Amino acid sequence: MSCNDCNDITLLTGNDGVGIQTTVDNGDGTFTLFFTDGSSFTTPNFAATVAAGTTTTLAPGSPATVTNSGTTPQNAIFDFGIPEGATGATGAQGPQGFGLLTERTISVSTNLGLASINKLTTIGNGAAPITVTIQPNATTNFDGGQTFILQKIGTDASVITIEADSTVTLNGTLGGSFVFSTAVGSSYSGAMLIQGTTDNWFIIKMG
Repeated sequence: MSCNDCNDITLLTGNDGVGIQTTVDNGDGTFTLFFTDGSSFTTPNFAATVAAGTTTTLAPGSPATVTNSGTTPQNAIFDFGIPEGATGATGAQGPQGFGLLTERTISVSTNLGLASINKLTTIGNGAAPITVTIQPNATTNFDGGQTFILQKIGTDASVITIEADSTVTLNGTLGGSFVFSTAVGSSYSGAMLIQGTTDNWFIIKMG
């Protein structure tokens, strides 16, 4: 520094300042500062924690939310709000299940149809023969797993036959057909038909 007339300069004097002499890492997230005047200062421990709080289901279409419910900034507890999905389209109706059996009567030869699913189908017409035919699933569209109960009524000697189409397998019979008892007085004999795979059926004889 230079001056034209050093007699015009006033020198300022004062006490020496206090500076940091050494710094020590305490290994627990804190530091201790040692000052030139012999004092020291240890910093607070600011170790942070993060935890999950509550999860709330929000209305469909709402934006998701995240809030911090922790008591201090370094100890966070995040609460989440998650919107539920919108209701999807209604699925296809499943096959009809068992309920209270209702009755349907057959008095002429016919194909086994959807109208007889899970019903007690009674069969009889005096002495006239009646044939009930199980057709392929491609024709009837039974959807699989259906059950039919057929029962002869009356005390006549009518011949009632359950037979399968040539493309359908009816297990439990000889030659793919079952004949109800034709003896006079043999009323209420019957059979249960159960669809296994698509065109594969089983017959359980009753009486």
